[in-house]
Order: sequence, then structure tokens, then C-alpha cells
Amino acid sequence: MNADLEKQLCVTTEKEGVLLKLCLHILLFFRETDDTLPKRQVYLDILDEHCALTGDRYRWTANPKTEKFKRLKNGIGSYIHPRDWLLDQGSHKPWNLLYHGGENGCDASDIQVTAALRTTRSVRPGFILLQFPVDQFDGQTVGLPELAVKWCAALKPEHGYAGLRLAQSHCYADNAGSRYSVLFSRRFQGLDVGSPFSHTWSLTQSIKGADWLTILSDDFVRRLGGPEAVRQGMGDLPVLPYSGGLILQTGPLPLVGDVEKGQDMSAYKRVARIVEPIRCKDHRGPNMTDPTFFSEEEYRKWLARFSPQPE
Repeated sequence: MNADLEKQLCVTTEKEGVLLKLCLHILLFFRETDDTLPKRQVYLDILDEHCALTGDRYRWTANPKTEKFKRLKNGIGSYIHPRDWLLDQGSHKPWNLLYHGGENGCDASDIQVTAALRTTRSVRPGFILLQFPVDQFDGQTVGLPELAVKWCAALKPEHGYAGLRLAQSHCYADNAGSRYSVLFSRRFQGLDVGSPFSHTWSLTQSIKGADWLTILSDDFVRRLGGPEAVRQGMGDLPVLPYSGGLILQTGPLPLVGDVEKGQDMSAYKRVARIVEPIRCKDHRGPNMTDPTFFSEEEYRKWLARFSPQPE
């Protein structure tokens, strides 16, 4: 990744700290009915693996009851670990965990794990989000695609995606950080923007769209005509099978999709063409009145940026 681009996509202000930071991420969605104790054990194992991969550089967590930030004095073991409470809490009850490596509690960080099941009174799914520095896997024999296969086989998510993301501030995601992320997303189409919490309202029977890695459960694959139909549509692009679904990969590395430089996003568009029948068409856009933010119509157009356009 170009160092100048990384610097450009990191927004810091004196008052609000780090509002945005470019990162590599994977986001997996799961059904509330899949919130079982064995699955929670898998979330904890993935948390430990992320911690080991990033060198236990977590500086902040959230109290599991109050959700207030807590500074970690010496890594993940210096405060209440989710193993101390998540497995003892009854299945299908709301829960939330957060770890991140920002210097301050509000800072956006490229080292982060967030997982949550926010409500049991709707079909709103839960999720787990893992963020890494963009150079995390440089020179490594095992990269994010291989880890995605491993984690998906264990978790059996409904769907998900992975690629480049603008990590957002934990205190200002709905104002200053969002303004910058919208501006960046108009130029860099390969960047994922927005909060996974807001995504869960709309992604119960459909997916958000195409990314570097697009993760589909067996149910979604069947809705697309089955594995062979998906493979045929992918052509020479990689299709990674796991026990429970398929991962569609656009290429060896994620792309930022720089519109000003005319970066070729044809592989993303090929995946988008395949998944268009299951893409969410009525995703809730940001409810913002400032003209520098997305309107709902603009947001829907952005979500369809890789989709086949009507002639």
C-alpha cells in the first residue's frame, strides 16, 4: 500500500483526535438464532488469534456492563476478559465486546475487534468485525483470505465481506468522521464506509454488496443458482470454498478504486454482477441533513457503484 495514500486517508484533528484511519478488515454477520455458547467460544478464539496476530497492542476495551471505555495498562490480560463473562451469559441475550489499539479511547484504530448481538426482539443479526493494519500480512504465508476460510468454517456466518475500510472514531463516527468518509468514498470506491451497527438493520435477508472478499453462506449460494453457477460467473477469479459456503475473491490484493486515476475495478464489478440478485436495495442510508453527507438516495447509488448499470 502506498504510504502517501495511507497518510491521506488518516484524518486527525487537534480537538477530536484520530477520526479515520485506513485499515484491512473482515466483517461477518450471524443470525441471532446462531448465538449459541459453542459459537461464542469461537468468537473468543478468534479474538485471541487477532490479539496474537497484532502483537497484543490493544490499549482500550469497554466494560461489558456499562460499555464505558477502560484503558488497558498491559494488554488484553490487564482487565476483565470476555471469557470471564460471555460464556456465563445466557444464549440469545444482547452482548457487546470491543478492543482497539488507539492512543486515546475515542481514536479510530487499525487494530480493533468488535462483536455484538444488540437485540433479541427483532431479526437484526449480530456481527464480528476485525481490523488490521494494511501491511499486517505483507510477506506472510497465511493472509486474510486463508484466515477468512478458517473463521467462516468455524462460525458459519450468514454473509460477510473483507477488504479496505476507513476505521472510524469511537466518539465522532456520526459527524466529523462520517463527513470525511463520505468525501473519500466518492473518490476511492474500494473503501468500505459506515458502521456495522447500522448495517445490521438492513442486512437480514440480503448482503451489502461486492468487496475484495465476498462471503456467502450456502443459503445465499443456492439463491444464486448453486456453487457451479457462481463458479461459472467468476470465470478465472478465485472461489474459496469452506464448510458452509463460498468466498468470492476479486484478486490477490484489495483495491482502493481510485476514480481519479481510473483504477480498474472490473473484478469487483464481476462479483457485483453475480451477487446483484441478493444485494440489499433498500439499505438504510445515513439520516443526515448536512449536504456534505450522503442522502439516502446518494447512499443507495454508492452501494450500487459496482452493480450492473441499466443501458
